[in-house]
Amino acid sequence: MKYAVLFVALCAVIPLGWMLRGKERVLERAALVMGLLPWTPLVTVNLVSHETYRGADRGFEFTHIDLFAWVLLFALPRPSEPMPFRKVQILYFFAGALTLVGSVVPLYTAFTLWKLLRMFVFVAVMWRVCATPTRMVKVLDGLALGLIFQALYCVKLRYLDGYHQIAGVFSHQNSLGMAVNIVLPLQLARFMSTGSRLSGGAVAAGCVCVIFSLSRGSLVMLITGLSMVYLASMLRGVTTRKVLITCAGFAGAGAVLVKSFDTIMRRFESAPEASAEARQKFELVAQMMLDEHPLGVGLNMYSWEIRTVYGPRLALPESEAGVAHHIYWLTVAEAGYFGIFAYLLLLAVVLWASLRALAAGWRDYRGQLAAGCVAGLSVMYLQGVLEWIARQTVQSYLFWIVAVFGYALLQDIRRHPYREREAAFGAFFTNRG
Repeated sequence: MKYAVLFVALCAVIPLGWMLRGKERVLERAALVMGLLPWTPLVTVNLVSHETYRGADRGFEFTHIDLFAWVLLFALPRPSEPMPFRKVQILYFFAGALTLVGSVVPLYTAFTLWKLLRMFVFVAVMWRVCATPTRMVKVLDGLALGLIFQALYCVKLRYLDGYHQIAGVFSHQNSLGMAVNIVLPLQLARFMSTGSRLSGGAVAAGCVCVIFSLSRGSLVMLITGLSMVYLASMLRGVTTRKVLITCAGFAGAGAVLVKSFDTIMRRFESAPEASAEARQKFELVAQMMLDEHPLGVGLNMYSWEIRTVYGPRLALPESEAGVAHHIYWLTVAEAGYFGIFAYLLLLAVVLWASLRALAAGWRDYRGQLAAGCVAGLSVMYLQGVLEWIARQTVQSYLFWIVAVFGYALLQDIRRHPYREREAAFGAFFTNRG
């Protein structure tokens, strides 16, 4: 039945896209929905599904976000500027495709390659979505509404259902924390620049989500990301609004400490030594894989190799035959030296685009939003030292939303310099929420 539904949905993509062409108001609402969808429970259909496999990808996956994005691909006109990041995406895909040669189970590697192709299309869609400031604002609104929805759901799980560590709609509390930390700095940047009430509510909601997750890494990255945006905004100039936001922030933080200080401290103090030892073992296994397979064992193959080869060799229990808790060691083990080079280059190019937007529009509202992109991307990269979850599908969507948003800011600053666009663009961002 699910395959029949998927077939009908795929057949409807092009007709729906054509029907929406030229309907700008509808497309603006669609941009809002695009920002909201990653915060909803992920609906997936996997072709050739291997659900018992412990790797990041377990089938040729289709999600409701893919289908919605593909409709917009046919509904929105192609921008005059070429799609961003296509070269580094192609390079990383090529590096991953090369690992098919050494992969013991090429099918599992193909699962990840399929996801990379989907993300290539997703970037093309987001580039079309962000072609106008109106739709860019709607994306921000959608992300903000998603954070608020997520916070309400977390409150429900905590106080009505009795959960201790909250994961929201995500598979794990660490996944919730990383997802929030990618986009929350962007919302704080908008709030401090324009006083948007919607973004202000989103900042408070995001903090609630991360605190309820009790994820140690996410809590640290939350403070790091928000501090980066706060400092960038204050360097631009101190205003009455920013002083009030600062006071409100300290008051909120004080209330959280009074309510949750003991719980948070116990979470840090009770960190089991076994967890740190397991991380070290995973990284040791990754290093062994790299030493024996300089070209990599194959994308999405770490879990297979540790379960069948390296786990028995090191006498690791079956419960530890998972995925390395270090995105960079995981990537170098699976894709080899060329793969990690391509991956790091991709991350660098994405971050560099937002940094250029920040520098070009330093005294512009758009530059302050770029500071939010820089902070969100930076904390994601840093958290990758502790977690592999950047590989997860939803994290990939959010990463590319922020990446394309930063690049779109850069292009808009180039087309419309500060003196020409400040009032219109600034007022435009202020009057939303």
